[in-house]
Amino acid sequence: MIAADIPSAVVSKTMRHSTLAITTNLYGHLLKDSADEAVVALAIVLDRADARLEQPPRGLSRAA
Repeated sequence: MIAADIPSAVVSKTMRHSTLAITTNLYGHLLKDSADEAVVALAIVLDRADARLEQPPRGLSRAA
């Protein structure tokens, strides 16, 4: 299920684990790709936010 990108919460319920923490403890090592994807997504968002900070507010020029 993890290899098929099924959310961890769904895996946990399907496997009848009492908590998501149990699922993560048992199968967390298989979630590496998910962690890598999360880091890439965060980097993209931060780059976009940084680019917005570098732009002047609408209606104003940098020379003003």
